[in-house]
Amino acid sequence: LKAKGAVAAFVPVDLNSATTRDMIDILGLSKEKAQKLVAERPFLELKEISQKGLLKESELSALLKGGAVL
Repeated sequence: LKAKGAVAAFVPVDLNSATTRDMIDILGLSKEKAQKLVAERPFLELKEISQKGLLKESELSALLKGGAVL
């Protein structure tokens, strides 16, 4: 990327408003998991996602590192 002049930027992805496609393309979620998150919104706290069994703790942690926010 650097050699071609491109710059990687941190893009926050709000799990309460992102489209299924954004969750797939930006965060790398599977279609099924992204659809589950969309169906269960809104979330007041991130821990709800793992408490409801929508994602494992490790998956949620990876999303947070990839830019997921509430």
